[in-house]
Amino acid sequence: MSIEFLCSWINFVGEKYLNYVKKYPLVSNYALFNIYRLLKWVAHKFDGLSQVERLCLGFVDRTWEKTVMAIYVQLILSERLRGPLDDMLNDDLEDVLKSIMSIKKISDNSKTVRILKLSIVLYRALKFRQITEASSEEVKWENDGMTCTSIYEAIFPKDGELQPEPNASGKEGMNWVSLGFQGNDPSTDFRNTGKFGLGCYYSFCINGTAVARQLVVESGSYNGDLKRPWYPFALVSIHISSFLMEEVIEDTSFVPLKALALSAMSAIQEQITKYLLADMSDGSMADMIAFTLEKQLYSLHSSLLQGFHRHWQNDVITGKVKTVLDCECCLERYKILCSIK
Repeated sequence: MSIEFLCSWINFVGEKYLNYVKKYPLVSNYALFNIYRLLKWVAHKFDGLSQVERLCLGFVDRTWEKTVMAIYVQLILSERLRGPLDDMLNDDLEDVLKSIMSIKKISDNSKTVRILKLSIVLYRALKFRQITEASSEEVKWENDGMTCTSIYEAIFPKDGELQPEPNASGKEGMNWVSLGFQGNDPSTDFRNTGKFGLGCYYSFCINGTAVARQLVVESGSYNGDLKRPWYPFALVSIHISSFLMEEVIEDTSFVPLKALALSAMSAIQEQITKYLLADMSDGSMADMIAFTLEKQLYSLHSSLLQGFHRHWQNDVITGKVKTVLDCECCLERYKILCSIK
């Protein structure tokens, strides 16, 4: 029996166990897990290496991305690595890497370190890629007008109670200011956040239409009155997505983002299992994980936007906000508050 054959079987049984756990989360399959551990024990007696190190050294013929994914599966199945992986959100990557290499007794060479790093930071890399690509993609009316129009029609349905005054100068004759945009073409307001900003706003308005409609009214965007405090709802959404984008790209200690990362780790494990079940290509796997993270970032944007609305309402009550001109200062206070929570 060759070590390559054993490695392949360890991967196969480990993947089968993950599939079983996904399908029957409340039922333990000790037999399958014990077979997995027995195969690892035999292989270790054979060459003295861990399965993670074998994968790093190329004992199993896989593309680099499949190797990274296979290592990630091994990390998930290792209870001894649960601590270092959890600490990944708070500790320096090098410290986490050293802990994993120490626990798994992995030799320190450049190839091993490189592949392990790729495995450990896979979700960060995909997260970064997704945000930077989306934020650099320009929003244009000719390409994204239908998306903007669908938001407008969701908030202001033709048979609904809210009916803004038509605006002949506005795109499609719609009154975009009533949604909180600056002028007649909403696409121009997304110039700093690109399609990421549009995606955040679209997700909030379409997936939580009732809440979005309520905030449009309560913010004063729908019927803004200069004599009363109000804020432009769409512009604040764009500012929130810009703030979130900066925190993601700069990898700061932003507390809500750490909570998101923890949630993302769980979601990625789920996507890995789907990948193993469906036997998808490397590219499809990356796209699936990126899509999962995108949805979670949209969810975080939604929470932050609703949080700002409550913060603004409180500032109105306490007298910190008196006119629309106070909105920017209110938003800056909210960002600081979010960063230290």
